[in-house]
Amino acid sequence: LPDAAELLDRREEKLGALEKRSGARSVVIQGKLEGPGMPTATFEELHRVGPGEERVRFALSMGSWGTTSQGTDGTVSWTTDPNFGVSVQEGVEQMAVRRVWALQRSAPWRTLYRAAKTLGEAERDGRRLLELEMTPQEGKGERWFVDPATLELARVAVVYPNPTGGALPMEWTFGDWRAVDGILYPHQRGQVLQGGVSPDSPHEM
Repeated sequence: LPDAAELLDRREEKLGALEKRSGARSVVIQGKLEGPGMPTATFEELHRVGPGEERVRFALSMGSWGTTSQGTDGTVSWTTDPNFGVSVQEGVEQMAVRRVWALQRSAPWRTLYRAAKTLGEAERDGRRLLELEMTPQEGKGERWFVDPATLELARVAVVYPNPTGGALPMEWTFGDWRAVDGILYPHQRGQVLQGGVSPDSPHEM
């Protein structure tokens, strides 16, 4: 099996210039979300990042269901939901959410994790993928599923804090990787949660 760090470093070369992905920049992601039993929703995700700065705001508008928002100012993170109210996370408990946001803007993997280990092969959606154990500086890590042929990140298994308390395990799916201003971004993503899949397809960056 290939060494995880070497595999991920080769993937970094395909994502775009390291300096560009590490420097100050703004990223705007707009799209729609569709799922069983829910109205079609639209969202906007704003990222402003740079050395010592990380600001993200995500707003999901679901018509008569109301608007849900998430965000971080780099110190604390929050969620507002018309059904569950307001939830604030600090310290290690917010970092899984912030790492997934960073993946969506193609941040360098070494800025998010201190180590990576190849666990073996896994199959998802009929694809043969390599399962990697990703270890952050603090707290529980994530599992990445990478296509060994294309080096595309296909899935991430992660545990989010549940707004109502406890843990919320899920897998994020990523696809349709295309370049915008010289950086590859996933133009399609989905969320596998409690047996259901909610694909959400950004149509503009």
